[in-house]
Amino acid sequence: MNPISAARRRTRRTLWLFAAAYTALAAASLTLVLADVADRYPELARGRARSILDAVVAFRSWNAAHGGVYVRVSERAPPNPYLPEADREVATRDGERLTKVNPAYMTRLAAEELEARSEVRVYLTSQRPLRPENRPDPWAAAALGEAAASGDPVWGVVEQGGAEVFRYQELLRTEEACLRCHGAQGYQQGDVRGGVGVSFSYAPYGAAARRERVRIAAAHGLFLVLGWGLLWVLGRRLAAAVTALEVSLSPVQALEGLLPICCHCKKIRREGGDPRRAEDWEPVEVYVGDRTGAQFSHGICPQCLAAHYPDMGLG
Repeated sequence: MNPISAARRRTRRTLWLFAAAYTALAAASLTLVLADVADRYPELARGRARSILDAVVAFRSWNAAHGGVYVRVSERAPPNPYLPEADREVATRDGERLTKVNPAYMTRLAAEELEARSEVRVYLTSQRPLRPENRPDPWAAAALGEAAASGDPVWGVVEQGGAEVFRYQELLRTEEACLRCHGAQGYQQGDVRGGVGVSFSYAPYGAAARRERVRIAAAHGLFLVLGWGLLWVLGRRLAAAVTALEVSLSPVQALEGLLPICCHCKKIRREGGDPRRAEDWEPVEVYVGDRTGAQFSHGICPQCLAAHYPDMGLG
C-alpha cells in the first residue's frame, strides 16, 4: 500500500471522527440544557404556588387561633350554612348582623377574591367534605392519595379546557381548632382531613420555556455549524499538506523497489530496458537526477584514493 495514500485516508478518517465526536458533544450538551429547561420552569411555578399556599396557611392559622372571626353579613359574605347554628350568627348592640367566618370559609372568600383579581385559584378538597363543592376532582383525588402515601406535596402541569394549568396540592391536617367543626365527623388531631391546593395558568411559563429552547437550539446549531466549518477548513489545509508531501516524495517513491544495477560499473538499467543494449543502461547520477532533480558533485572516497592514487596517500 502506498504510505502517502494511506496517510491521506487516515487523515480523512481522523477528521470524520473529530466531526462525529464534536457533533455528539453538541447533541449531549443540547440534551442536558433542554432537560434543565424542562425542569426549571415547573420548579419556578412550584415556587409561586408554594408561596401562595404559605400565605393561605398563615391566615388560616391566624383565624383558627382566634376561633374564627365575625364579619358583617353581606351578599359577598352570607352566613355559612355548614357552621353550627348556635354560633353561626351574632348581632351587635345596634342590631347589625354578623356571621362567623371560620378558616375554611375565610379560605373560600379569599380564594374568590384572588380568582377575581387574577387567574389564581385556591381550593380546599376532602373525601368527606362538609361542603359538597369541596369534593375532589380526579386529579385532586389522585393527588390526595399520593400525598397521603408519601407525605409530600404533589404538583404538575395538567390539561384543562384545552390549556395547560399548573396545579399544586398538599395535605391538610386536623388541628385542635378544627375539631370545633369537624370533630363530629370523627377526625382527631393530626388526622389528614383533605388537601389545600392552588392552580393557575401555565401558559406564561410554557411560552418562556419554548423561547429559551429556541434560543438554546439556535446557539448550539450555530456552534455546530462553526465547528464543522473550522474542521472543513483545517481538513482542506491538512489534505493539501499531505498532497504536497506526496508530490514532493513521489520521485523518491519512483526509486523504491528492486533496481537492476551493474555489479561492476554501477550503471542502472532503465525500467523495461533491454539488458543487452548499452543505451538502456544509465550512470547512477543520471538515473537518480532524472527522477529526483538531485544534483551530484564529485569527490573520492579514501578507499578509491588509495586504490587509484597510491602515491597521494592519506597519511
